[in-house]
Amino acid sequence: MDANGYDGLKFGEGITKDDITITQEADGFVYIRINNTTDVVKFTQASTTSTLAIDYIYFADNSHSRIDANVILASLKTLTEGNDTLTANKDGTNNIQALAGDDTITGGIDARNNIDGGADDDTLTGGSYADSLIGGQGNDTLNGGNGDDTLNAGQGNDKVTGGAGNDILYL
Repeated sequence: MDANGYDGLKFGEGITKDDITITQEADGFVYIRINNTTDVVKFTQASTTSTLAIDYIYFADNSHSRIDANVILASLKTLTEGNDTLTANKDGTNNIQALAGDDTITGGIDARNNIDGGADDDTLTGGSYADSLIGGQGNDTLNGGNGDDTLNAGQGNDKVTGGAGNDILYL
């Protein structure tokens, strides 16, 4: 990888964008993990104010040909115990674990969103695919959007909207 050209990370046969999860963790580093494996790529010089050392992520089957890693990084945010607002990646799979605070989390419109709001009064919004939204403790507002969603209101005085699709609601 050099500073003058377009650099990429290419995954092997059988791995698609739905098979990876990209997170920024408490240590400040960005991780790309292959789901259900121990395989991980760790970027130690990345933060929400810098760019990744790669320009694109490629997959062997060339489905959706490439993902702009810097767009993904721009949407990453380390959630805190305070009130956070996060808009997730527009596609792929988003696994989001909020902490305490009155959080507003909007999942990607064309993504499979797994969002846990944690404690306090949260507003969680899914996308157009099958999403999983967990309100947790507090007075939460959950909107699954389109798709066959699983909505778990948790404890509190919650407002839940399933949207289009065959949704499952846990009260």
